Amino acid sequence: MQDTDLAGPLVFCLAFGGSLMLVCTPRGTADRNTESHALQDPNTESHALQDKNTESHALQDKNTESHALQDKNTESHVLQDKNTESHALQDKNTESHALQDKNTESHALQDINTERHALQDKNTESHALQWLRITGFLS
Repeated sequence: MQDTDLAGPLVFCLAFGGSLMLVCTPRGTADRNTESHALQDPNTESHALQDKNTESHALQDKNTESHALQDKNTESHVLQDKNTESHALQDKNTESHALQDKNTESHALQDINTERHALQDKNTESHALQWLRITGFLS
């Protein structure tokens, strides 16, 4: 085994350990730094409250935007409901037109039937006249 075989793992361990040291600070040090800053700046609490107030206003603004979007969504649902009602009326109108078409066909068939009966009546009259001629009642 050569020394260069361990160079990669050694560099990784050093980089990982260094990043852990940068990220993780001991709690005692952080608390002391906070106390020191609080003593140094009497307005720190005021600034923190202002920051929280600003965050609260930002959340209220987002909440207002959310309500506006919900209102638009509700309007959209109302329009969809009206559109659905319109489609239902169109379907009923289509059914009505189909019934009217069937009614028209029925009237046409009745007219044809009436014409056929008239022809049958004329045919019957013609047969009656022929019978009268044959029997001699009509000369």
